[in-house]
Amino acid sequence: MAAEKEKPRCKWRGKRIAWCRKRGKFCDAPKEYYTCTDYEPTKSDVIEKVQHNVDVLRRQIFRVETQGSLSSPLDLKTQFGAEFRNMIFEGEREGKEVGAMICQSPSGELHLSRVCWGAKGKVHVIDCHDHLKPYGSFHVHLHGSDVFSPQDLEQAIDREQLSCIGYVKGGISTLKCVTPRKYYEHTQDVKAKIRMDLKETAKNIELKRAPEEVRRRLYDIEQLLGAYEIQL
Repeated sequence: MAAEKEKPRCKWRGKRIAWCRKRGKFCDAPKEYYTCTDYEPTKSDVIEKVQHNVDVLRRQIFRVETQGSLSSPLDLKTQFGAEFRNMIFEGEREGKEVGAMICQSPSGELHLSRVCWGAKGKVHVIDCHDHLKPYGSFHVHLHGSDVFSPQDLEQAIDREQLSCIGYVKGGISTLKCVTPRKYYEHTQDVKAKIRMDLKETAKNIELKRAPEEVRRRLYDIEQLLGAYEIQL
């Protein structure tokens, strides 16, 4: 019995809208992929226009949701500086990453979720509670590692409005944050390069090669996402 021919995968599955000949319309890749056997992902002018409109809508949503939250990096330090410093100290002492969700109340106030402990190189931060919605996250990097990982940045872009890491730099507890919504303000070419760089740096880290190149590319992405660094 011949094996069933595998359906072609959508090049931007889960990320973009793709044209489906079978349905004669633009299909949502993750939801309708299995009902469309002949996906033809293409960067046509029509699809670029559709994606542009989606990105504009997301930026509008971000602007509404972030109004009245944080006006400057110092606000975050004022609100949670003590908690962040304590997590950095405890993480370094225990040799494990630790972090917490940054949650938002219906009135716009920010709160920290409960502290979550992970392992030496990773931590899974639990979602918000008490009817609060996720706004962003904070977690500790050990041994003075002051750059976001590819996984950190991917998650920030896809899920968060604010993403922060804490570490010790020059003997001082330090906070670095990125604003993921800035990703959607860039051109399609820049966004595609960001995604490609994240994929390639993740692979290089796994293979333990080109550490300086990895660091430079991740630093460049941080700047595109409006990274700022302050002492706690």
